[in-house]
Amino acid sequence: MGRVAVIFLLLIGTQSPSQTVRASKLRALFKIPVKELKADGYLAATWRFAKVEEMRAFQEEEGLELTSDSGVMIQKNAALAWRELFFEGDLTMSFEVWAASEDGELRVILGAPGDRVNGVLAFFNGTIGDEKGRHCAAVKVVNGEPGEIRGALTVDLKPRTWHRIGFEVKAGTLTLIANGKRITARGVKVPRTFATTLYPAANRVHVRDLEIAGHVNLASLRKLVGGAKAASRSHPRNRGGGALAALRNEERRAVLDEILKVRKRSEPRDPGAAERQIRERNLAVGLINRATKAWRDDHFDVAIAELTKADANWFHPGAIAYLKGIIQFDARELDHALESLGEAAKARKKYVPALRAMALVHIEREDYDRAERVLAKARSMERKNGYTMAFLALAQMARGKLPQAQTSLRIAKDQMPSSDGVKLLLTHVQRLRSRPRWSAVHKKSNRWYAVETNVGGGVAADIAQDLERYRTFLEQALPLGIKQRRPVRVWVFDSQDEYLSFTEVLIRRAESSLGCYVPAIKTFLFFHTLDEEKNREVLYHEAFHHYLHQKTRRPPIWLDEGLAEYYGGTTFTSDGRATPGAIHHNRLIDLKDWLAKNRAIPLKALMHMAPATFMSPETAAVHYATSWAFVHWIKHAAPADAKKTFDTYVTSVLRKKPATAAWSASFAKLDVGKLDEQLRAYVTGVLFKKL
Repeated sequence: MGRVAVIFLLLIGTQSPSQTVRASKLRALFKIPVKELKADGYLAATWRFAKVEEMRAFQEEEGLELTSDSGVMIQKNAALAWRELFFEGDLTMSFEVWAASEDGELRVILGAPGDRVNGVLAFFNGTIGDEKGRHCAAVKVVNGEPGEIRGALTVDLKPRTWHRIGFEVKAGTLTLIANGKRITARGVKVPRTFATTLYPAANRVHVRDLEIAGHVNLASLRKLVGGAKAASRSHPRNRGGGALAALRNEERRAVLDEILKVRKRSEPRDPGAAERQIRERNLAVGLINRATKAWRDDHFDVAIAELTKADANWFHPGAIAYLKGIIQFDARELDHALESLGEAAKARKKYVPALRAMALVHIEREDYDRAERVLAKARSMERKNGYTMAFLALAQMARGKLPQAQTSLRIAKDQMPSSDGVKLLLTHVQRLRSRPRWSAVHKKSNRWYAVETNVGGGVAADIAQDLERYRTFLEQALPLGIKQRRPVRVWVFDSQDEYLSFTEVLIRRAESSLGCYVPAIKTFLFFHTLDEEKNREVLYHEAFHHYLHQKTRRPPIWLDEGLAEYYGGTTFTSDGRATPGAIHHNRLIDLKDWLAKNRAIPLKALMHMAPATFMSPETAAVHYATSWAFVHWIKHAAPADAKKTFDTYVTSVLRKKPATAAWSASFAKLDVGKLDEQLRAYVTGVLFKKL
């Protein structure tokens, strides 16, 4: 029978004093007539208060405008992302859910501040043992993995039918409800303060008549509403990544059209030979078309295989090599891409598209000097090509040369007035040169940082103080002799959607990040949460990157991230004493998963890894985890020869030696396979015991 899955995840943990979340004094009843639940988790809804007095109290405390229908100012057709709405004490939440198929799934996460790996997973119509579907159950979660079942009952949730779903939290006890049936999770204690997050795990899931009764935290409600406003101004076409994709697709379509203009050959007099020639030509063109289709579907190996079969003699010199190169670029095989594109550039005189593609590879590797030299060569061959100027603007944006990038894009626009990609990039540069759209700004500066935020309550002063204390510690723990001339800007957004709305102008939208440093505008960007521990981790991690990059602009990425993870976990006592190297439980869970699959990352491969490979979405988590674990081992348990070798490597990097030279002067002299074994023993024998 088909199934609709509705999942509740409760991350139950202890609260530290710094994680206490202030609750509203109001016992408010919220009724939300949901119009649409989108696949990315956004609700089109109006948040209404049960009483006008409650609405006015929210307005008075948070200073937000309100609609005329007793609701919070969520604009018409706005998208509301339900993230971390905090409650305290008892809570009742119910809604109706409908899914088009048995794969339809909706999740509601309840999390205690600070603990993101332990708790209870309660699900509807999931699998219990070998028996599938038609169940409502609560399952204990330990270190991110489902464990002991805490209770189950049979519930028939058919697809394409509305079902009433909900839960109650009373005196710390959790009860799940489905179509009138109830189950209490045994042995589960919900903390007094917890957050709720709602999102679908599959397409075509609909929600309506959402009702909540509980003591809501007004600051978290402010963040949710402010995020809805920001999201309503956002559109995928306006994102930096979308602009880059539009530009590249325009250029590649033009190049592909030229490639598919098959070279003419002298027609043979023999009719049979002429027919064979037509078949060969059609076969070659068909292989190119199949390759481009596989490429669009991200089947890169298939695309390369089809190109290899194609007879290159039917196309202009360098065409097949060029296509291989840009496909290898999309597959993150940057070395192979450069090799193929170099072959294309040699095969055909003044083959400008190959040079532009080579420049993109250099930009991806953050080698902007080389990218600009290649583009200068391309421009000398073809002066009036708007794509070359647009690609030059990309390199200039990455280096923070925004006025020059704006000039380059204006030239490109004059040369290609119909290009959507150029227009979007020009808009993004103009946006980067502006400030966040904040109605109120709170500021606090010190010697190293100038904090600005739209979050009140002394947040600017607290963040500035935290960063100053951390920077003082770094100067002592890892002295680099840096003379910083002026404070670096730190912009802290009130909600995640405000942060994403601003960072959409970046070439890569910061969708999965909690914060980032943007060299183009020399500014830290963060969003503020109600979890102070998480805020500090993100601040310290990014502040370390900025500190190190002032000494060496492009350190090896494993070292850059490994040190940032290690020092980003620094904690301070009340009297200011620092302890670096806090345990990252999520990183350990990633390592445990990969080791269980016998897919550990060898240190030699990690240390020679290019940034694009390191950041590959499929493997980035284990790359971060391995880098952090290796630095942790070096700092806490490695033998003297390994520590000395690590210090030699770091010294070479700080002297701006290439990564290969740093490797040759240090780890190349050791048995790296033995280091792999020692690291694995430390992770399994020491770190895993911290879980």
